[in-house]
Amino acid sequence: MDDGVTQIGYGINKMDLINNNYNVNQSSIQTLAKGSPGEDLITGEKSFGAFMEREGYCALPSPINPKPDRKEVYFSGGYITRHHGSSHVDAIQLETPSDLRINNSGERHQFAQAMGKAIVDFYSFHYSSSCSAVDSGGARVPPKLCPKFEVPKRKWKMEK
Repeated sequence: MDDGVTQIGYGINKMDLINNNYNVNQSSIQTLAKGSPGEDLITGEKSFGAFMEREGYCALPSPINPKPDRKEVYFSGGYITRHHGSSHVDAIQLETPSDLRINNSGERHQFAQAMGKAIVDFYSFHYSSSCSAVDSGGARVPPKLCPKFEVPKRKWKMEK
C-alpha cells in the first residue's frame, strides 16, 4: 500500500463501511462504544482517524476520508482484531503506507512520532481521565495537545 493513507481496521468489512451499514457495538472497539453511546467512533471527530488527521496524516476511515473507494484495497482488521481483541479488550489494526515504512530518511521517524502521539492522545481521551478536555457545555472534546507521554527508561542489566 503506497497511497499515503493509513488504513484503520475495526473489524468492519469494506462494503459495510462504504454503505454505512455497520454497528460500532459489534466492531473491534465495542468496549469503547458501550461507554460512548451515540458517538461516531469510526468516522467522526473522536475517531482514531481524526486523531491521525490532527497530526497531519491521512487516515481511512476518518472525518475527511470516511470510506474506501469501491476499487481500492481496504484492510478491515479482521485477523488482528479477532485474535488480539475480545469483547473486553478493544483492538485496532493499523496498515501504514509502505513508502513511510521503508523510508530511511527522517520522514519515517516523523511519521512514527505523529502516530505515537495520535495513539497516546486517543487512548488518553477515551480510556483515561488524565487528559480530559471539556467544552463550554461540559462535553468532553478531543484534546489538541495532551501532556507529553514519557516512556520510562528500562534498565537492560539486572542490578545486583
